[in-house]
Amino acid sequence: LLLEEALKHKNPDARYAGGFCFNNRQPPNHIWRGFSPALFILPLVSLAHRDGKTSLTASLWLKPGDKRQQLLEQLVETLATIRSEPPVMTPAIPGMTGTAYSPDRKLWVERCKTILRKFDEGELDKVILARQTELSFSGKVPAIRFLLDYPFPENATYRFYFEPVENHAFVSFTPERLYRRDGGLLQTEALAGTVTKEKVKADDLTASKLLLGSEKDVREHRFVKDTIYHELQPVCSDIDMQEQVDVLQLNRLAHLYARCRAKLRPEFRNDSTVLRQLHPTPAVGGVPREEAMELILSVEPFCRGWYAAPVGWLSHDVAEFAVGIRSALVVEDKVYLYSGAGLVRGSDPESEWEEVDQKIGDFLAITRGSKRKRFFEQSHGKDEWSANGAQTRERTGST
Repeated sequence: LLLEEALKHKNPDARYAGGFCFNNRQPPNHIWRGFSPALFILPLVSLAHRDGKTSLTASLWLKPGDKRQQLLEQLVETLATIRSEPPVMTPAIPGMTGTAYSPDRKLWVERCKTILRKFDEGELDKVILARQTELSFSGKVPAIRFLLDYPFPENATYRFYFEPVENHAFVSFTPERLYRRDGGLLQTEALAGTVTKEKVKADDLTASKLLLGSEKDVREHRFVKDTIYHELQPVCSDIDMQEQVDVLQLNRLAHLYARCRAKLRPEFRNDSTVLRQLHPTPAVGGVPREEAMELILSVEPFCRGWYAAPVGWLSHDVAEFAVGIRSALVVEDKVYLYSGAGLVRGSDPESEWEEVDQKIGDFLAITRGSKRKRFFEQSHGKDEWSANGAQTRERTGST
């Protein structure tokens, strides 16, 4: 709310970037040091690329007594140091020395069975159970390496990198948009249901057929669609939820996907309202929302921090947030990978464990030295964090 007031009265064109924690009722632990429950910054320099146009914006925060000309000269010096290519000698990721899971496989299966019993008892319909994979390395891990080496633009993903403290960065390559707001126009989506291409040895077409023919996955996706529609009704009019479900194709996975467009009612045209209504969606929390959040707090043996939380940017008139899934927290010589699986009636704990492995597969490949075409060698993205649309959809957002 304070940020919205500042944007409204001081500089409506400014863009603040940042994010939130998943659940502000869960105290952050030591590995999330530097990541407040809500943290936004006004970048000194921001670069945006959209619809074939690139813009660079510089922002100065002038306090009483500041010398404007001196600050402008310092800004010019800073801009002169910016290069279009990253440093040639960006350090490689050192050798991996260990892996630990929280929960481990045995506890994962036990927790899944506990949740499945809740479904049988009629207490819940869906819960997202997440896992933290801790990787240890022989030296400090350069977090920027993940951004440089991540596959692009093959994935229809948002790429988010935030480093509030040196050697302490959160990186997310997420396929899920929470929402985009253009004035009073709102775009969001329902993303749920997963098929692992490697497991079923499927190409994109076969993966699509398997997903669309899976009663479990279609039911899981329906929970997300219905909940989003229900949550938007009090604050929106003209809600247009795509009825026909599409399939989003990623490198290793495919998901069921449906767009939603709506008009915010005049009294609700602010981001605090939209965030409150949409987060957490059933794609990262569960159904019913409050009961699922309570269960997640009780069964997950780690702190989610910013994992599965809203990350993105906002200005007075436009804002866009993604959901920080498929993510990593890089702390000195440790990398904590986060991914989850949607449990519904009929879910198999062992299959869900394997799905969680696949969701962090690209991160693991990078730590082992696998490289695709580097991010900075590409010039085809719509903007600096939203990739071109993959086969079955195209996004028009930017940040």
